[in-house]
Amino acid sequence: PQKAITWQHIASSVTNQHKPSPSRRRLFKLGTALAIGSLIEVGTHKYFWRTGEARMLRPPGSLPENDFLTTCNRCSRCIKVCPTKGLHAAPLAEGILAYGSPELIPRKGACELCMMCARICPTGAIQPVAPLDIKIGIALLNESTCLAWSQNKDCLICKERCPANAISIDTYKRPYIDHERCIGCGACENACPVENSAVIVLPRYD
Repeated sequence: PQKAITWQHIASSVTNQHKPSPSRRRLFKLGTALAIGSLIEVGTHKYFWRTGEARMLRPPGSLPENDFLTTCNRCSRCIKVCPTKGLHAAPLAEGILAYGSPELIPRKGACELCMMCARICPTGAIQPVAPLDIKIGIALLNESTCLAWSQNKDCLICKERCPANAISIDTYKRPYIDHERCIGCGACENACPVENSAVIVLPRYD
């Protein structure tokens, strides 16, 4: 619409006979790129391939990591529809294959289990799943920074926010996380008043 593209006819000349053809040049570039990529892959494998186990939290109902990476088309629809704005596009630091794929960052927004991401996903990378079957990750408590554990303060925010009733309180009002019940929604991490949350949700490796 901006008329930024024009067509030109370039006449061939005798000098062009000594230049590689476009197809040959493309083939040479491809071969060079593959060779360099192979060398880089040997030394920096972790930057290109995050296979087998997810190193980030995926939306609820996501396929196994390898299948998810090959099925997700990075359209960002799930990111746009997330009501808490907890889904974000993975940065390049997570690897080329993971770049642009959705990851859940609980500190920015916990998962509300609305499953809108599954309903809008066009490729099937995110599948509908019943709330009781959701397993996004697992929450781990750092007792050394938890206010209830380290400073004996009355703080029940994580328990109050947990939708899975996975957090219990002992007689000293200290929280405990039931990893069997925990679904990894990130509500506890999101609500923790400690600057660097005392609760961190990590991907499950089962």
